[in-house]
Amino acid sequence: GEQEGEEEGEKEGEEEEEKDALEGEGGIDGTKAEKKEEDEGNEMLEALNDAEKKIRNALLIDQMRSMEGEEWSRHETWQLPIFIKNGPVSFLQVQTSSVSPMIVARLNDALLAPQLSPDGSESLPVVDFGKLPVGQEKILTVKVSNLLDVGTSLSVKALDPFGAFFLLKAPSFLRPKSSQMISFAFRPKKEAAYNEQLVISSSANRIRCLLTGWGVSPTFEMQGLPAESGIIDAGDVLVGSDQELPFTLKNNSPFEVSFCVLLRSVGEANSSGVQPFDCIPSEASIPADSEKQLKLLFIPDVESEHFVANFKINVPNQKESLEWRGGGRGGGG
Repeated sequence: GEQEGEEEGEKEGEEEEEKDALEGEGGIDGTKAEKKEEDEGNEMLEALNDAEKKIRNALLIDQMRSMEGEEWSRHETWQLPIFIKNGPVSFLQVQTSSVSPMIVARLNDALLAPQLSPDGSESLPVVDFGKLPVGQEKILTVKVSNLLDVGTSLSVKALDPFGAFFLLKAPSFLRPKSSQMISFAFRPKKEAAYNEQLVISSSANRIRCLLTGWGVSPTFEMQGLPAESGIIDAGDVLVGSDQELPFTLKNNSPFEVSFCVLLRSVGEANSSGVQPFDCIPSEASIPADSEKQLKLLFIPDVESEHFVANFKINVPNQKESLEWRGGGRGGGG
């Protein structure tokens, strides 16, 4: 009987030691979890200099970390001194909460986040479409990501229907820990600077950006042709021969522009039916701030002093007209 009692006592002692060990491990794990949460919270806080830390420590009364259902949060209570001239100092108690955003947005991998200046003013991130020819379209796509473990609906505040910016497709439900692409178009209707605020909202937070763009007109310049008073003289050419007049088209615009050459004979016609004037190439595209070599050809096949054609370089939305009248004479040998 005594031996059985001793064995039971030893067994109970072992169970208590095992229980204490498990509780000890739980305590260690709990401490580690709290430490990890605290480290994560500290990483989320913006770094402060020494002076700011002293002020923060003097004003902070209490703080509490993440609440149930939140990815990350910090809830703090502050006492703010109120100084009254010739009066006692009073204190105002203020509670603040900092939480992890539900959605964030990126453009070309750059985070779209507002910036605070030292004076406390806020500047919105910019989605810049740059310079675009009037009447053309440019599309930019913003990537919206859900950082939390719950899904959310997305909405975009209606843009000005008479403006230059357009939402191409309404966003759909955004699943947890996933991303969605939202595309916007810029279509300038006239030469002007355009800007409009963009607001993308989830069930927990919203993203504000500034859409900007500039509508411009192409600027082309013709160099090399003897066009005095709007007249291009191709000179005297033997019938059956041709005259080449090389010239340069320069695109002074900050973007690529296409052009086409329009030639319409209004004078003497060739007996073969072939147009007496031609241009090579008759259409092409010129990159931004670049130039292209062209040739104006005069090819008479009959004797006449009255070969005339209207010569126009057509550039979409070009403000200044590029139009001349060409003339030449076909002679015998």
